[in-house]
Amino acid sequence: MRRLILTLVLVGWWGYVGAQGPTTPKIICAYPASGAALPSGCHAAQMVQLGMTSSKITYALAGRLRTLNPIVALDRASLEVSRAIHAGLLEGTVESPEPAVAERFALSADRTSVTFALRQGVRFSDGVALSAEDVRFTFERLIYPAEITTPWRDGLRCADGALPTVTALSPSEIRFSCKTPMGRWQLWQIGSVPILPKHKLQRYERDPKGFNSAWALTTPPSQIAGLGPFRLEALEGEKLSFARNPHYWKRDIRGTALPYVKELTVLTSLPESATQLFRNRQIHFFY
Repeated sequence: MRRLILTLVLVGWWGYVGAQGPTTPKIICAYPASGAALPSGCHAAQMVQLGMTSSKITYALAGRLRTLNPIVALDRASLEVSRAIHAGLLEGTVESPEPAVAERFALSADRTSVTFALRQGVRFSDGVALSAEDVRFTFERLIYPAEITTPWRDGLRCADGALPTVTALSPSEIRFSCKTPMGRWQLWQIGSVPILPKHKLQRYERDPKGFNSAWALTTPPSQIAGLGPFRLEALEGEKLSFARNPHYWKRDIRGTALPYVKELTVLTSLPESATQLFRNRQIHFFY
């Protein structure tokens, strides 16, 4: 339902600006035909990764932002914002997972382990290179400790209830192992976890409970780094300003660096406020 509403809003906006004359070029996810439903899995961050080059997109997100920490986030607004900043090993769907930060992955013959090969040259938004140690650290130090309140932990469990053993085989290879075969959902959960930078969060190895309040809304943007298409530039009240991540690894089929959009502004607000902003043409879309 949310996807359908967003599609109708976007179609309405494009039709309106087309009638009014030149304005910001339309941004669509995976190039659907005009008026068609967005492909399964599209979300706000992807909306600005594909389409025509544009300088800025502004949209409203209904809900109150509570944290910038993607591991402890539970509310919709925080989760949506995290998708603009962070990325995991896989993308796609549960039924059809595709490589993302990982260039490829392979299940063992008995399905008790999965090995990911990290994409070469991937860097966090602050320019520091990604390594398998960042992946191991994210799981073992930021999700596994019982002192950390996170929705991710239980979805990662093996069939026997244990958490997967994480082994960094090399700087670019990481393996997750269980004593029981892995199902599709567990594989998807492992691949969906946002990989965070060890160099920014290493102090929480000694203070796992403290990680629950890490990357709060008062955190300076310079202290936050991710693997997603954007980096946070400023947070002022209900307004979040993002700039294109210059180190983002994705390219389009022409080899052009993504995302095309240079600046992204997200306004968190009540639904009725978002509607009024849209009617006043102060935002491109809302949901």
